[in-house]
Amino acid sequence: MPIDLTVFATPVLRGQRFDHNPDPNNVTIPVDVLPMLEEYRMVILETARALYHQRTGARVPAGFDDSFALRLGRVEPGSTIPTLLRTVALSAALIQNYPAVMGPDGRDIFEEAREVVGQTISAISQRQQLPRAFPRKHLNKLRHMSEHLEEGESLELRTPGAPAGPRTTRALKDVIRDIEIQQTSRVVSFVGQVTGMDTVSRSFTVRTRDGVNIDATYGEGVGSEQEVVNLLRGRHYMRAEVEVDATFDVDGKLKDVSRLLSFMAVTVVAEATVKQLEDRFEVLGTVESGWLDGKGAAVSAERLPWTKDLFLELMVEDGIPKPRLYPTPTGDIEAEWSHGGWEVVATIVLMARTASVTVVHAELDDEDEGDFNLNTDEGRTDFAAFLRKYLNPTEEER
Repeated sequence: MPIDLTVFATPVLRGQRFDHNPDPNNVTIPVDVLPMLEEYRMVILETARALYHQRTGARVPAGFDDSFALRLGRVEPGSTIPTLLRTVALSAALIQNYPAVMGPDGRDIFEEAREVVGQTISAISQRQQLPRAFPRKHLNKLRHMSEHLEEGESLELRTPGAPAGPRTTRALKDVIRDIEIQQTSRVVSFVGQVTGMDTVSRSFTVRTRDGVNIDATYGEGVGSEQEVVNLLRGRHYMRAEVEVDATFDVDGKLKDVSRLLSFMAVTVVAEATVKQLEDRFEVLGTVESGWLDGKGAAVSAERLPWTKDLFLELMVEDGIPKPRLYPTPTGDIEAEWSHGGWEVVATIVLMARTASVTVVHAELDDEDEGDFNLNTDEGRTDFAAFLRKYLNPTEEER
């Protein structure tokens, strides 16, 4: 809903481009720094989304993103000080139906996100630990803000009522980059496959679903030769728990492994079940145009490996049962499950990599639905969590 314009932040830009205004009667701002203000808006929005997920474990409700909009107001003198005005307020319905958008102190979640972002910039400047509330995968937005500055320039992010605010400079981009990529030893879990071995050198290779190859020597806590042979022969998906010396990205994902210290494969899905799924995908790959009474698009065989990997991950990592799989008239894939009276149907659009799910319980006269972007980790996580609400199988059913 529209509101009276309120000041959200007053970024103070300092440096040669900002201190010497060409027209003393008309304070201006170089247009090439405007993307920096958009990065600031986006990092506030993503932090607010993360705060909501941390509180509720759910995705943000409809209308959440639209509840935060900024406009560039008057540019004040004294270096260059553009005013960022907030033009939309949280609706009463959103606050009533989703109370997590308001904090205990009366501030809304976007104002809280503004404080978290400021604390994060200060922590980076002082080489301190980042606030846990900040979504580390969006550090790149703070880095991009710094990259828009030139040497000797700074951006100070003042908030209403504060005499000063956290400050970023161009030099901070290198500090942020160091934080984004960290080399460390830790225990991690991933879904992957053993893709090769050499009995002469006693070595084997594991490839994670994210495409990282891990080379190791079996024995001494890293599995026996027979275990590696069995994993390689089955070529089935496993959930592996490993201790590694490795480089991790900002999301904590493996980027490069320098040494594997321990390895344990935990197979959640029976090999026969995996084989049934793989056989079904082979059949789907043979569906040709006109299969439905002269109609019906062919299923794209080149897009099926990604879809198969998706369901293997759901089965291995999330305990989702093997689905019944069918082609759709549009050349996509429909997955169906039945459990505890619930009928769950997910349509996977292969080209867009999205999922639309409908859930119905006839006896309870209850239903649910959801749409998910499977191109992102967050989308796949939300998709799995949605399915788990209605599909909670026993070990025998998996």
